[in-house]
Parts: sequence; structure tokens; C-alpha cells
Amino acid sequence: MKENKALVTVMGKEIEQVEYKGMPVVTLRMMDELHERPEGTARNAFFRHKDKLIEGEDYFEVPFEEWSQIIAVKIFNGDPDENSENNLKQRNPIKFLTVSGYLMLVKSFTDDLAWKVQRELVKNYFTTRANYSQVRGKLLEEQAKQMEREIRWLNSKRKAERMAEKEAIRILKGKSRIEDYADTPELQRKISTTLENNKDILKYSIPQNLDRWWYECLLSGKNSNDGYWKRDIPVQELIAYYNAFVDQLRAKGYRHINVDFGRALRKLCKGIQTYRPSSPGPRPRWYKLPSLDECRDQYQKLINININWDKEI
Repeated sequence: MKENKALVTVMGKEIEQVEYKGMPVVTLRMMDELHERPEGTARNAFFRHKDKLIEGEDYFEVPFEEWSQIIAVKIFNGDPDENSENNLKQRNPIKFLTVSGYLMLVKSFTDDLAWKVQRELVKNYFTTRANYSQVRGKLLEEQAKQMEREIRWLNSKRKAERMAEKEAIRILKGKSRIEDYADTPELQRKISTTLENNKDILKYSIPQNLDRWWYECLLSGKNSNDGYWKRDIPVQELIAYYNAFVDQLRAKGYRHINVDFGRALRKLCKGIQTYRPSSPGPRPRWYKLPSLDECRDQYQKLINININWDKEI
């Protein structure tokens, strides 16, 4: 179905403006009719000067399947037989001239009418402003393209953020380390940003290795190499005991320094106190822990499970 085309006035006559690839074009037949020349005049001029014309710039060779959707198919003799010679002829490709192609061919038309038609075609036909529906349609098309680009960008960004969040959780669980992503610096940067943006939450999280170590301490009833539960123990001694456990498991998790270790441990067991004994010389920090039974009771409440401490669950 043909679209309603813009009407352009040339030499007092209204003609339909033909567009191809977004630009006004004329056919050789239109040139003959507008310049009141015998049929075939423009065609002959085209083939005489074809070597001077550039296809795709001065003219387009358009197949029937395309041009029949742009302009109406006319049968010279009105023969309704679709297999007639004239009808088949109309299925051949036709040529669309751009403004540059038209101006090059019209040079051979030197009569007074040619000058007038040329002026009006250039002024009115080839420079006719698009109507509002055309402008609006183009605007909506460009907006849709822009929206599509933004959606693709947002989806890509969200995908990268989700991946960074997923890997940050793996680090939090002790299943990987930030150093493991050195080969993908962009992902590593996003993971670091994710961890940094959530530091107020993450700094109080409980690493998997620490949780497992604490459970083993509660189960065995000892928190040092001395083989029993020490309520008063140097901070460095408790950390060393934890690090030895991590090394033994060949874990990949982050080895906590004092501050992180203490914060996470207090999440597992409330009531831990830090102090410095009165003594001459260096005064290292010590932990004062609740009793073993109190620590076990707090752990059960934390995970909401009753544990038989006489055997491993």
C-alpha cells in the first residue's frame, strides 16, 4: 500500500514528490513530462552521459520490488493481461535521479521552458520541507533508537554490577580473594567498589573461615595450643591460633588483622572485652572471653539451632 505523498507545485501543476532513501528523486519519465519532451528524451540523455554519472550519488537503479512500493505501476496500453509484453516491461528496474543527477542531465535541455522547470524543481521539489507527520515520524524513530541504545547500556551495566555483587559475596564467604581477579581489572575494580559501598554492612559480617574456626573451638572446648578454654588470652595468641587453623585448611579466605578479627569475633560472641594488663615493659592487648558454656549458648542463639556439644553435628 502506497503512503500519501507530499504534493509539490511545479509550473502550476501539483505533482507527487517521490522519495527514495530519504531524499526527493525524479524518474526519467517525470523529466519528459515536466519538460514537455517526447517520451524517451531523458532516457537517451541519461545513456549518453551515463559515464559522467555516479550510481548511488546521482542516480539509483531500483528493482521492481522496491519502486512498485513507491510509485504506481502504469500499463501503457491498459492491457489487463499481466503477462503482456508491456506489463512485463514495467517490471524492469527503473532509475531514480537525485538533484545532482537531474541537474547534470537537464544541461542538455536548452529551451526556455527547461530553465523555468529547472528553477521550480530545484526550488520547490528538491527542497520541499517535510510535513509534520514525516518530521514526527523521524523524531520518534530517532528517540526509539536512542532508547534502545540506553537500554542496552543499562542492561550491560546492570549485568556487570550483578556479577560484581556475586563475586563480592564469594569473597565475603571466603571462597575467593580480590587478588584472584587481577586478570580482569575492570571486574576487580567493580568488586572493590561494591565492597567499599557496603563497607558499613560488610565490616560486621562473619567470614566463613572464622565462623568454622569458632565452631571448632566451641566443639573441642579449647581456644589455644594449651588444650583448654582460656578466658584470658593475649589477642595475638588467639589470632595466631585462628591463622594456624586457616593454614591447616589451606583456605583462600582473607587472613584477618587485629581490628577485623575482633569485630567479627564480637559478632559471634558478645561480651568479649579487651584490656591491657598492668605490667612493666610492653603491654600487649588481651581478650577476656565469656565462659565456654556462655559462648556455646550465644552461638546456638545466633544460628537458632540446639547443638549437642558432646559430638560434632
